[in-house]
Amino acid sequence: MALEAGTVVVDAAVTQAEPSSPQARTERFAWGPVLCLWVLLTGWSLLRVPIPGVNEPHYLGKARHWWNPDWCPGDFFLDSSNPHLVYYATFGSLTQWLAFDQAAFAGRAIGLLIVALGWQRLSQSLTGRRWDGVLALPVFLTLHATGNFSGEWLVGGTESKVPAYGFLFWAIGNLLIGRLLPAGALAGLAVSFHPLVGLWGVIAGAIATAGVLLQRRRRHDLQPTETTYSLVNIAAAVGLGVLLALPGLIPALQTLEGGDPQLEHAATQLQVAERLSHHLDPMRFPKTAYWFAGSLLAIWLLLLRDFPNDSRQRWWRWFVLSAVFIAVVGIAIGFGPRPMAQMPGFGWRSSLLKFYPFRLGDLILPVAVSLAAVQAVMSWTQQPSASVSKKSLLTAGLVACVIGAISIPFPDQNPSRLSPREQEDWIAACHWLRDHTERTAQVYATDVGWAIKWFAERPEYVNYKDVPQDAKSLVEWNQRLWKIARWRIAVMADGQVTPEELADLKQQTGLYALLVGRFGPVKAKPAYANENYRVYVLP
Repeated sequence: MALEAGTVVVDAAVTQAEPSSPQARTERFAWGPVLCLWVLLTGWSLLRVPIPGVNEPHYLGKARHWWNPDWCPGDFFLDSSNPHLVYYATFGSLTQWLAFDQAAFAGRAIGLLIVALGWQRLSQSLTGRRWDGVLALPVFLTLHATGNFSGEWLVGGTESKVPAYGFLFWAIGNLLIGRLLPAGALAGLAVSFHPLVGLWGVIAGAIATAGVLLQRRRRHDLQPTETTYSLVNIAAAVGLGVLLALPGLIPALQTLEGGDPQLEHAATQLQVAERLSHHLDPMRFPKTAYWFAGSLLAIWLLLLRDFPNDSRQRWWRWFVLSAVFIAVVGIAIGFGPRPMAQMPGFGWRSSLLKFYPFRLGDLILPVAVSLAAVQAVMSWTQQPSASVSKKSLLTAGLVACVIGAISIPFPDQNPSRLSPREQEDWIAACHWLRDHTERTAQVYATDVGWAIKWFAERPEYVNYKDVPQDAKSLVEWNQRLWKIARWRIAVMADGQVTPEELADLKQQTGLYALLVGRFGPVKAKPAYANENYRVYVLP
């Protein structure tokens, strides 16, 4: 229904855009700008986020296990539900032919090519100029590196939301120029790769459509244009979108299947109030996040004052405002006393917050600001009084944006949060596990936990980073963490860990080996040791 509504506005308000306007010359795809965008996106990704990025062990490990269950058999997280099945089935196939670092590079390149295609179609359809997207991207990357509202990002490692956003941009661009069938198909692919990203995009599109149609009714200077598409065309676009969305929607919905209400409630509290509160609880977002988002919104609104009021710009404005509106509703839902469990209506409110209502607005605002800024600057440089110095100033400003975006400190520049020496020792300890243990040997790391399956290729008992999505597994994940925590508290009561206490841990968990950093002292001989890490095979 949401996609159908989004199609109606194309039919009624966009496809009949002014024939003499620049927008009417945006039908042909510009491949030169796409290549520039792809090189800039991929280069920025590799410079800012070394492989493996913070989420790449999570996604590529899950994908490799999906293709080959004999890899890391018995790993608790890998055996849980598969909410991003389409990503595992497509991008995950790279792990069957390439090493992890090679698969990550290829996954980034392919995902960012989709982003480049989507970004180009969106910018070209919106502004009518082929190179505006290339000019806007450095501005976006600078904003991308400067801050965010709820932790959302686009350019970094490979994961399912990267192609999803690319397909969403691509769908919007096709919608703006009246290509209903491609728009429906691309929206379906966005939903399939990442249901939350895609569905929030479709919902925002539906709200934008309703806003445009309502505006047309109230403003007498905007008369309805003649319809050029039949209901059959619209139904075909909607049907194709739904069909392509189902491969991703079905496994995602399976993680929401009803069961024990108490179990569901506990899992929701774990997800929203604790593990993912930095993405889902608006009361946990820092004040600077609100200032940043508010400033972007104010800048975007100021830049819009002198823009033409053509049909495509109107729809895009409504779309951006719809994404912001969804985020504002999310803030209202999450507003209340803390701890979150004390919030009135915690059950239904937390159930809504777990659908990430902030992510679309968090990303679309800097996209909108970057495109609007370039439109404003291009209007300024194309004035009769524009001089060579103005255009040179524009070029220098864009180069400064690229350099600044790369140079701004960013936590993901060091995903492990380890010093170079510590990271070298960590990888060496993981490699020892890979080379000297059976492939079924279950391990647990007491201090770091970064990319164990990536480097050691051994199943883990539990990992704080690798949180499952279905309620049953999420609750068990928490129970496993608590089992380890209680054991650690008990054994350190006397200030040391004995071989008998290691044997007790093995009895409780079935662990084969313990990977230790600062934890201890352990009164047993390690099977492997370097300057910073030790491996203990449990007796």
